[in-house]
Amino acid sequence: MRRSAAAADVSSSCAGPPNSIAAAAHDRRRVCYREAQTTFAAVVATLLKLRAEPVIINGTTPGAIRQDIVDRFQNGPPGFNLMVLSPKAAGVGLTITAANHVIHLSRWWNPAVEDQCNDRVNRIGQTRPVTVHVPLAVHPSLGERSFDANLDRLLEHKRAMSRQMLAAPVGDADIGLLFDQAMAAPAAKQR
Repeated sequence: MRRSAAAADVSSSCAGPPNSIAAAAHDRRRVCYREAQTTFAAVVATLLKLRAEPVIINGTTPGAIRQDIVDRFQNGPPGFNLMVLSPKAAGVGLTITAANHVIHLSRWWNPAVEDQCNDRVNRIGQTRPVTVHVPLAVHPSLGERSFDANLDRLLEHKRAMSRQMLAAPVGDADIGLLFDQAMAAPAAKQR
């Protein structure tokens, strides 16, 4: 899975995501994770001159209708298509392998939520490489100190910490080190 973090000048941030979508080849499908989906879908449909607004799945979409929307997206005709989902509503039980691009326009403080969204597309049955797009609004004066840049670094740091905490030992030395650390903690408390 490839990750693309595209920075956009704040003054032109409205043009960033639609241009990213429009620049795509006609035979690619995308899922876009965003809050305020209805307004976004209407704007995208207008800017890209789509015949219909992209389908939306959010917390108000009942389970049976949600699966029907996914099935129609999965089995739709070839060509460009876009589905707009809220990150939390899309986090459970969806397989959207017809898409091969994921666009995160609403970020979450918990990187596991974003990773779960990516996994909806990058799972068994996916036949194409998946690219994850994370557009960042970077202020011209603040640069890397902009909110989006700071949040992106924070989420990457949390991902790295999670991988380090959950990584299984790979050798006897690792097991010994873990044992020594575990035994040192109670000894330090007794002092």
